[in-house]
Amino acid sequence: MKIHATTRMALPVEKNRIEGSRFDLLFSLATVWFLAGACLDAWAHSHLARLETFFTPWHAVLYSGFLATALVLFGVICINRTRTSSWREAIPSGYELTVLAVAGFAIGGVGDMLWHIFFGIEQNIDAEMSPTHLLLMACGCIFLASPYRALYHRTGKSLQGIQRLNLVLSQILLMALPSIILTSFQPLTQFWPTYVPTSNNTGQSLAVVSIYFQALLVTGYALFAVQRWRLFPGFFTFSWG
Repeated sequence: MKIHATTRMALPVEKNRIEGSRFDLLFSLATVWFLAGACLDAWAHSHLARLETFFTPWHAVLYSGFLATALVLFGVICINRTRTSSWREAIPSGYELTVLAVAGFAIGGVGDMLWHIFFGIEQNIDAEMSPTHLLLMACGCIFLASPYRALYHRTGKSLQGIQRLNLVLSQILLMALPSIILTSFQPLTQFWPTYVPTSNNTGQSLAVVSIYFQALLVTGYALFAVQRWRLFPGFFTFSWG
């Protein structure tokens, strides 16, 4: 009697790609560096009278923070590529638009350097209106909002554990860069009603509009979060406090 031995082919074990709450947290922490550079750069454009070069310490913090954020994203994508069948599948869920935003920011950074070399350094409100800065701000807002978008599309109404922490951090990141960009229109930093004469109707109207605008912006953030998630007690205190 012959016994036929059957050999089993070892099937490759499919590894899970890197994404989810832990990646959201890692990405959020990486963008803090970038955000610190954005704050420094905005401060320099508003407070330093003589800016004569693109190569400044605050630009170094800004662009090194951007590089760190990009390395986190594309490093994870490269790792995921070894576990998936295509580059598209390798992108963590919710970060598809982030890839384009990071590429756009890199292009804007090169353009900003050339702009400063040929046209000089802008001051105050002009710094917010230059074409390269508009591109950088738009792309920056998109990739800072990435963890928020990922949470929005991936989670249910209730959040648990690390998801709650991610929501707080992503809410802060979502609001941070627009707040920096709109500092000139912020009634808490620009006390227009206190120094614009009441006879100056345009100035007084601008002061009132700035208050309404900021109130609508913050209320919009709050209502969007409330309708999407069942928020835990203290969420707005942690996010905005």
